[in-house]
Amino acid sequence: MDKNLRAMCKTAMAHEKTSLKSMTLVTDIYKKNRQVLVKRHMSELNFVEQAQRLSRNLTSLQKYSSRMSQKLEAVHHQVLQQLEELYRTEVDISIKLQACTGSCQSASPLSVNHESYQDSMERLDKAFSNKLAAETPTQQVPRLKLLPADLGLVPSAEYKTIPIVQRELLTEFEDIESNQIILEDSVESDMLCSEC
Repeated sequence: MDKNLRAMCKTAMAHEKTSLKSMTLVTDIYKKNRQVLVKRHMSELNFVEQAQRLSRNLTSLQKYSSRMSQKLEAVHHQVLQQLEELYRTEVDISIKLQACTGSCQSASPLSVNHESYQDSMERLDKAFSNKLAAETPTQQVPRLKLLPADLGLVPSAEYKTIPIVQRELLTEFEDIESNQIILEDSVESDMLCSEC
C-alpha cells in the first residue's frame, strides 16, 4: 500500500510539473498575443483619430472653398460690370468725338471695337463657367467612428480561480476592448473592420 501511495504521489507530482510547464507555455503565448493585440488596438484607435481629423479638415476645406467660390462669383460680377462700364464710356467718347469732328481740327478718329468687347465678355463667361463646372458638389464628409463590439465572451469563473491566471493576470484580454469601425453619416453605415 505504501508503494502504491508513493507511486501515486510521484505520478501526481509529475502531472503537476507537466501542468506547470503547460501553464508557463500558455502564459508566454498569452503575453506574445497580448502584445500583438494591444498594438493592433492602439493602431485602430490612432487610425480612427487620424480619420476624424482628416474629416474635420475636409469639412473645413469645403466651407473655405464654398466661401472662396462665392467671392470669385462676386469678383466675376464686378469685372463684368467694369467691362460693361468701360464699353459704355468708350462708346460715349466715340460719339462725342464724332460730334466734335466738324468744329475741332485736332480731333483724332476713334472707333469702338465692338467684337473685342464681345469676345472679352464671352471669354470671361466661359472661364468662369468652366471654374464652376469643375467644382464638386458639396456633400457631407462621412466620418469614421469606433464602436464597441459585443462579442459575448466572458471568462468563466473557474478560469479566474487558476493560481497562475491570478498570479500572471491572464484575463483573456478583458481589458482590451473589441471594437468595430463604422462610417457615420453614410447611407449604409458599412462595417469596415471587425473586432480587434
